Amino acid sequence: MLTHRPDVGIKVNEIVDTLKTSDNRMDQELLMFMTFLRGLKDIPNISLSLTALGRKIGRALMQEYEKENGIKGWDLDTFKNAFEIINSKLHIESEWKLEGKNLLYTVRKCNIATEGNRFDKYVCHTSREAFKGALNYAFGNRAELEIKKLLSHGDNLCEVAIRIL
Repeated sequence: MLTHRPDVGIKVNEIVDTLKTSDNRMDQELLMFMTFLRGLKDIPNISLSLTALGRKIGRALMQEYEKENGIKGWDLDTFKNAFEIINSKLHIESEWKLEGKNLLYTVRKCNIATEGNRFDKYVCHTSREAFKGALNYAFGNRAELEIKKLLSHGDNLCEVAIRIL
């Protein structure tokens, strides 16, 4: 059960407040995702459940984006555009480099996994799985994902390479 958390940071509150006022279905999916992530702090290690939930949320986000934007087929540019919108709404600082059938995705700062000086590995794990679920929805087994760096592993950024086969 999800409960209200009074200790949610100001940045997350701003994100949630913006999403609450939107009638956009993708924004509502993002709001549910953010609400769930904030409730993870007191749950014991349930990584398999977080993996399944993250992937389901990623699929749902892409389905809503697809409906709202009339997407008939996915390519790396369309995928990048979808995540640029998602990241801007979640205040995730990211960069994208598209070269042919390769896409390099870099996250410099993740405001949903970081609160003050504290990094939440459960939020990070679930967010990463949501990304994988979105990628799988868009490309199925045609996409290859290589994780190069992760904030959760002590790196100063997250970096993943996506290649379409």
